[in-house]
Amino acid sequence: MIQRQFPFTSSNLNLFADLSDNEVACPSANFIANGFQPVAMNADGTMNSCASPAKFGSTVSFSVHGVGAIQLGFPPAQQLLDLQAIVGACSAAVENASLVTAFVYKVDVRIPGSLWPCANGYNQASAENSFSVFLSRDGEPVGPRIVPVPSGPIVNFSPGQPMPMVIWVTR
Repeated sequence: MIQRQFPFTSSNLNLFADLSDNEVACPSANFIANGFQPVAMNADGTMNSCASPAKFGSTVSFSVHGVGAIQLGFPPAQQLLDLQAIVGACSAAVENASLVTAFVYKVDVRIPGSLWPCANGYNQASAENSFSVFLSRDGEPVGPRIVPVPSGPIVNFSPGQPMPMVIWVTR
């Protein structure tokens, strides 16, 4: 009998996201953001989108999974204490990262209180603006990661890198 060993990790965090398109349109703002839309909930309970942006200074909640392996005796922690967030060009406070189901965490991120200096670029004619969002844990980016596809890379993003995520924010 041949025995095989497989690598194992107790953590491989992934952000829930809609990966169907890497261009997020905002008809009311008349522009397209380059990135993917995470499954994110605004503080008022609406899903984050161009039509329903978060307010500056509010909290946006993200869903992540990928910690623990119950079948191998590694249950997920009740809280993740080592998450970091970047919104646009600024660090953002991770206010809470708690287990809400057997394997899904709700991660609450405080959006910066103003556009400056966090904007990577914005549309002055619109109240709605897109901001990139990146989460990391212990310095490692949270996925999903870009994988090569038979028809070529998605908008020249490098395979193995985290997929760029976009949220919508307004004044």
